[in-house]
Amino acid sequence: IKCLMESLEDEISQAEDSLLQAASSFPMYGRVHCITRAFQKLPLHDLQLVSEWRLVVERLLLLSYRLSAVVSPVIQSSSPEGLIPMDTDSGKQFLTIINSPQQERVLHSAVVS
Repeated sequence: IKCLMESLEDEISQAEDSLLQAASSFPMYGRVHCITRAFQKLPLHDLQLVSEWRLVVERLLLLSYRLSAVVSPVIQSSSPEGLIPMDTDSGKQFLTIINSPQQERVLHSAVVS
């Protein structure tokens, strides 16, 4: 769980810098899902090292607040397709991301599948 949280923290930092770039290159949903499932599998009635787990949960709550602050403008938008926050040169940045070789591979693999 700690390893997943470290990666998620890096991804949140990327999203805080540029949500558009992070959505393209650092999707967080899978990592958040894995953390959620790992916590669901913990034997809470027989948990060892409670003080250490308390620190993990505190850190996870802080990460959750950061994540919520980053993605809420998009997921809470009344627009059905979500809102793409506009930052400076966002049009150029959007085209750069969409036309990047990595994105082309992602789109190609989605079409092939």
